[in-house]
Amino acid sequence: MRRPKQRQVSLRADQLLSAGDIITMMDDGLPTKCKVMSCLGTNDGSCFAILEILDGPKKGNRIETSLVARERG
Repeated sequence: MRRPKQRQVSLRADQLLSAGDIITMMDDGLPTKCKVMSCLGTNDGSCFAILEILDGPKKGNRIETSLVARERG
């Protein structure tokens, strides 16, 4: 019997977003809660997302943006 290959899979932060997730992003210098409507990862580690703003004066608006994960720590 053949031995299974040992694989280590690593995911970038942009690969962990999916439709329905609630995220906080900076909009006009203020942290803003948004709901992810769709997200498409790119080769450079960012993702193109359509978001619905959940709070503040722009509540209910949908925006298209490029998101880049920031390193914590």
